Amino acid sequence: MQNEFEAEVALLGALLTRCTALKRVRHIVAADDFAWPINRAIFAAIISIVEAGQIEADAFVTLEQLQGLIAANITLHRKGGGLMTLEDYYKKLLVEATTTWSSPKYAKMVREFADRRRAIAEAA
Repeated sequence: MQNEFEAEVALLGALLTRCTALKRVRHIVAADDFAWPINRAIFAAIISIVEAGQIEADAFVTLEQLQGLIAANITLHRKGGGLMTLEDYYKKLLVEATTTWSSPKYAKMVREFADRRRAIAEAA
């Protein structure tokens, strides 16, 4: 089973590489279902790009399009230490992307992890 971060990365990668995947997952997952703020921001940016008609349905979301909607100076921490730029993270998402066909499965995982976080927060 995938962990929460891996599921988010795989889903975002699929959405970046083929925006048609968004139609398959939009009813399953929302931006606030993502645990990591950068992933939340990237999901919201993908929705904005697609809804504004700035991309063909089966095209890539480019790094430049994301940078236009996400703070340019964002830095991410690498597992094990060090910093990662948005460009580095974008490449990671592309490499670890799931398929468009599998994207609903990953969207459900992201949603289930979010539901668990919410239940734990309510119980605390």
